[in-house]
Amino acid sequence: MAGELKLGGSTVATHTGSGASAVVTIDNGVKFPTGHIIGHVFDSNRTTLNITGTYATNATPTSSGGGEIFSVPYTCKKSTSKLLFHITPWIQESSNHSDKIACALFRDSTFLAVQFISCTGYPAAEGHMGYVTTIMQVDAIDENSHNYNVRVGADGGTLEHFPSSASYWASTYYNSLVVGSTFELFEISN
Repeated sequence: MAGELKLGGSTVATHTGSGASAVVTIDNGVKFPTGHIIGHVFDSNRTTLNITGTYATNATPTSSGGGEIFSVPYTCKKSTSKLLFHITPWIQESSNHSDKIACALFRDSTFLAVQFISCTGYPAAEGHMGYVTTIMQVDAIDENSHNYNVRVGADGGTLEHFPSSASYWASTYYNSLVVGSTFELFEISN
């Protein structure tokens, strides 16, 4: 039986349909306690990319530097939310040429945060591989759709994202089921 659950004259939830197709929808006006996850998006990327753009260690990353590995659209449920990002890009240097690999996060073209891994001390290019597991928190600014972009770049030279030539990433291990780089956004009520 379809209907609404009201509290103090305001709709809290709406029931539609019947039987197995029945749906109860919580109204957008319901305020969740601080810390509840109210939105989520996940993406993965196994695309082989050669990234020639770099990020100098003495400057703020720009949306035209490095190379884009994710562009994920998301519309916040509440403008007062916190956004928690968990990003793991799988990258390696094409040769032993740099010391830092940066992972930068942008809302559209606006810089939000950066994290890096230090590659100093590895004996060969194969040692300069891995991931920058990055956890970043930023404030939501509105309830409009934005693209959250992740760009990676070294402080010199070329990077490879999920290189097809690296059998340990792309083809032989675990029946080629390696997820690749991952992007996860959690919207948290505040």
